[in-house]
Amino acid sequence: MNPLISVIVPVFNREKSIISAVNSALNQSYSNLEVIISDDQSTDATQALIKENFSNDPRVSVLESEGKNSGRPSVARNRALRVATGEYIAFLDSDDYWEPDKLALQMEAFKSYPGLAGVCSNALKVNECGEAEGMLLNSVPTLLNLNELVKVNNVICSSVLAPTKLVFETGLFPESKKLRVGEDYATWLKLACFGDIHFIDRPLVRYTYDSSNSVRDDYHYLKEFRKMEAVFNNVADWMKSRDLEEDKIRTVKRIKLTPYPLYLIRKTINKIKRAL
Repeated sequence: MNPLISVIVPVFNREKSIISAVNSALNQSYSNLEVIISDDQSTDATQALIKENFSNDPRVSVLESEGKNSGRPSVARNRALRVATGEYIAFLDSDDYWEPDKLALQMEAFKSYPGLAGVCSNALKVNECGEAEGMLLNSVPTLLNLNELVKVNNVICSSVLAPTKLVFETGLFPESKKLRVGEDYATWLKLACFGDIHFIDRPLVRYTYDSSNSVRDDYHYLKEFRKMEAVFNNVADWMKSRDLEEDKIRTVKRIKLTPYPLYLIRKTINKIKRAL
């Protein structure tokens, strides 16, 4: 029998997209899966819609947070991870959508490339009106190792499939308030310490891009630098606690404070040029 995959869906106030997101997981050609929805105190119709549509589906379980909304997707993800029973973990954001053969293709990649720490893919960028705007990533290597990932995060959260054991070896998603954004990047860097992450250059995910609420467009040099500093500090501290090979620690330390200012300056200049 095929290994069980646990699909982790954190959600907060996604009444317009949560049903299609979850259905895209349930309708996978790879059928041995469980879907764990972790609601972070939604105040709209999200909870009611989940109960109405999935309360009778034994593959779906729902977790509700206690107290107020945490404001961090890592908290909701980790809550679901702690009750996951699958041999593999897949992540799906509540406003994204999977193509039907996503999980099947990723499991084939695990068979073809033994020793992988994870499999991710490209995504089709879709605006808030549902219109496709092209591929999200370009010129990404087939195998992403630690040296590649420290340069740029080419891992889309909703595309990731990884062995459960390795996800827990990373210590799960950091819940620090300093990493409200970038917490997934820290996790992928840690995951890459255990092996390569295979990139499938096909849009197996429809990535919803909301221009009115986009982290990618909310760009500011100092904010970006501080985010990267928090990410690499978190990863470096984790590496020290795990007593990992010195070369991996040096890789993160070298990148942590040197290339990013130059990279961000170039990014700012290019953004200004495009605006002219």
